[in-house]
Parts: sequence; C-alpha cells; structure tokens
Amino acid sequence: EEWNACHFYDKNHYGWNGRPLNGIVYDPPPLINEGDWDRDDDADPDAVILRQARAHLESDEFLDTFFRLFGDDHRTGTDAFEDRTAQVFKGTFQVFGECFLDKVLEHCRRLSEDTKDRDHQCAAAETLAGIIRGSRHWPYTTVMRMWSKVLPILRTALASSPPESLVDWASAIRFCVYDIDPRRLHPLTDELVRDPLAPSTSQGQAKRLRDLQPILHEFTWRGYSIGESLLNELEEHLAHPYKQVRERIATVISAIVSCHWEPARNPETDELLFDAPSTLPPRLCQFVETISSKMK
Repeated sequence: EEWNACHFYDKNHYGWNGRPLNGIVYDPPPLINEGDWDRDDDADPDAVILRQARAHLESDEFLDTFFRLFGDDHRTGTDAFEDRTAQVFKGTFQVFGECFLDKVLEHCRRLSEDTKDRDHQCAAAETLAGIIRGSRHWPYTTVMRMWSKVLPILRTALASSPPESLVDWASAIRFCVYDIDPRRLHPLTDELVRDPLAPSTSQGQAKRLRDLQPILHEFTWRGYSIGESLLNELEEHLAHPYKQVRERIATVISAIVSCHWEPARNPETDELLFDAPSTLPPRLCQFVETISSKMK
C-alpha cells in the first residue's frame, strides 16, 4: 500500500535546487483488465485491437517466430542497442502487464545464453530493458515478482557477456535508469552495487565495475548513497594488481566525484551562492584528503 500510494519523482532535475512549493503528480494509468480485452464489442476499436494483440502475444507460435527473426536481425556499429526497439517492449508491457511475461523471459534466457552471437545478446538486452522500463506503473507485488524472474537472467547475462556485447548491456542499463526515480529500481541497483569485486577474475571484476557507470551517470546527485557505498568498497582496492581493474576503479570514482558536486548555499536561507566556490560532500572530501596525503 505504501508503494502504490508513494509519489515518485522520475525527472532527474526535480529537487536538485530544493523542492518546488507546488508540484504536479499524476495517477499511474491502470493496467488493462481482463474485461477490457474480452469485451465482445466490435464497435469499440480499442477492444478489438487489444483482443487481437493479446491473441498474438500469448501464442507460442507467434513468439517463437518473432524472437527467431528478432534475434537474427543483423546489427552493425559500435553500439548496436536500439532504444526504439526497447521502447516497443516497454510500451507492450506497460499496457498488458505480466500476462505473457514468463513466455517472453524464456526467449530472453535462450538469447542471452548464446554468448557467441552479438545479435542474440543485443536482442536479449533490448527485451529485458523494455520489460524493466515497462513495469514502472505495475503494482508492488507484480513488480517484485518481475524482479525475481528478471534478475537471475540479467545476472547471468552480465557475467557471461562477450567483450563485444559489453557496450550493449551498458546501454540496456542506461535505458532502464534514465529519468526514473531510483526508488523504483532498488532491486536492480542493489544487485549491481553489491560486492562489485566479487568475480574471481580481473576481467569479471572490470565488467562489474563497467556496469555501474550508467547508474552513476544517470542518477547523479540522487545516487549519493550508492556512490558513498561504492567509495567505501573501492577505496581499499586502489592498488589492485591488475591494470584494467585499477582503470575501472578510477573511472567509477571519477563518476562518483563528478556526479556529486554540490553548489555553495547560504546556510541560513539555503539559497545558491553563485560567487562562492562549490563543495563536495564530507565523505568525498575525506576521500580526496586521504588520497592526497598518500601521494605526498
């Protein structure tokens, strides 16, 4: 009930310079009820479209054909991830909810397990990103059920993805977290932030650290607690024996520092002081001082 009644602030700029005196919120659009697509009313074009769409989307034959062709679609370029394709899945699950989620996830699992085909990897990334984004207005129990099914697939896909697909999965994470309240995505952020150096190989550790960057860059000032938690974890590993891991740690710390800049404010009125130098949060200041002292 608290989740369903909570007002989320998805736009990243909202509240950065203080919350406005008046705010406008909207009620989430209701999920389509069974009666809406089962109405035997050919005069209602919406009912006809919903009924026909559901019949296709719940058909095993249609989904098998669709994902076979979708996965074989040849992709070119450094970043093959297509936002437009993910938007299609987002809109579909935003309208229909979880009614055919399990069937689609089976295809996602199959595509993501094929680590030799970048097209299959990218298709799985676009589908999972669309599902996550499309669940934004689902009820709490439905959202948690979705996460329990999506996270195992995503966890395996990120850990086993080949080097050429890393940028596609990073784009998928960026698509999930762009302009969305971090509270909606706490299962995803908890999964990615938890023990980032847990993989036993340096390549696995570098991949985990790379996956954190879209979250830090998109959440910026709203992800301070995430950045602070990572800083506590990574500070002890600045002298990691492997160069690629050290470089990724440096990139993550750079993102943390740059995203948590705080403008100077009047301590009495909380107004911005445009002529005063900007500041960093206390934890970041402590980190900078510690590193500076070690370099002397």
